[in-house]
Amino acid sequence: MSVVNETFLFFHLSSKRQRFLDTVIPVHAPETRRTKILGLCKTRWVERHTALESFEELYECLAVTFEAILHPQNHPEIPQVDTWNWDTETTTKTRGLLASMMNFQNIVSFLVLMNCLHPLSGLASKLQKRDQDILNAYNNIDDVAADIQGIRDKVEKEYDVWYEASKTLAEVVRSIESAPRVVCGRQTLRSNVPAVSPKQYYLRSIEIPLIDALREQLETRFSRDDTLPTSALLQLVPRILCTKSTDGLVDKLLFYEDDLTRPTSLQSEVNSWQRKWSSVQQDARPDSFAEAYPYIRKLMIIRCTLPEGSCEAERSFSFFRSIKTCLRNKWEKLSSPHYH
Repeated sequence: MSVVNETFLFFHLSSKRQRFLDTVIPVHAPETRRTKILGLCKTRWVERHTALESFEELYECLAVTFEAILHPQNHPEIPQVDTWNWDTETTTKTRGLLASMMNFQNIVSFLVLMNCLHPLSGLASKLQKRDQDILNAYNNIDDVAADIQGIRDKVEKEYDVWYEASKTLAEVVRSIESAPRVVCGRQTLRSNVPAVSPKQYYLRSIEIPLIDALREQLETRFSRDDTLPTSALLQLVPRILCTKSTDGLVDKLLFYEDDLTRPTSLQSEVNSWQRKWSSVQQDARPDSFAEAYPYIRKLMIIRCTLPEGSCEAERSFSFFRSIKTCLRNKWEKLSSPHYH
C-alpha cells in the first residue's frame, strides 16, 4: 500500500513526471483509457479499490517509465526520451520505486491484496447509498463474509490463479520468482515460515494470514450482539419478528422508555404488530423500517438515527463549511473600515 501511495505522489506532485508518463502509456498500453494512477483515499474505501485497479492496469507502464528515467538509452521507442532532463531528487525516488515494483514479494502481496479486497468493493459502495436500510446492510455484510469464507475454504485453488498472475506480471517487469531467505540465524523482525518453494511460502505467509485477518475484522466491526437494545430494534422488522422468539424483546426495548408516552402499552403493541404480519406470507412481509404503529414507529425512528456510515456526516460537514465560509466572508466585509 505504501508503494502505491508513494507512486501516486511521485507523479501527482510533478506535472513534468506526469507528462512523461503520458508519453509512455500510448506506446506500451495503447488500449487503456487510464492516464493517471489514483491515490489511496483515507475516508472512502471505494476509492481505494479504484486506486488498486488503476495501479494494476498501469503496472507495466509505471515500471517502463521508471526505467526510462534512469536509462533512457534502453527505450528508444519513447518519443524524445533523451531530451528529458531529470534532477537528483527524481532519479533517487525513481530508483527506489523501481526496485520496489520489481520485487517479487511486493508483486505477490499486491495481487493477493487486490483480489482479497475485491469482495469488499461492492459492499463499500452499497453502504454509502442514502436509502440503505439496516437490514439490507447486514445482509450485504453477511454475503461478503460468506464470500471471504468461501475463498478461505478453497484457498489453494484460488491462490493458484493469483500466483500465476503474479508470475506473469513479474515476467513483464523482468522480476525473478524468489522468496526471502529463511535458513539463517536468529530472527527478531519476522518469523520463519516453513516452505519448500516460493509459492508455498507466500501462501502461508501472505494469503492465509490476510484472509483470516479480513474475516476477523468483519466479525469484530459488524458483529450482532443480541444483548444490545439496538439489536432489539432490528428485530422489529416484520420479516425478522415473525421468524424469531419475542421472549425478552420488550424488556430490551424499554431501554428507550423515556421516549414513549405510555411504556406499559408497549407489550400489547408488539404482540399486535407480530399478529399483524404472522398472517401474511413470508415473501410479502416488509424487510425495512416502515408501516409501524405509533410506539414501534418511534423506536424505529430512534434506530434510524444511528448512522451506518459516514456518508451523511461528510455531506453535513461540507454543507456547514459552505455556510460558515459565506457568513465569515460577510462578517469580514461588514467589519472592514473601507465598507463604512
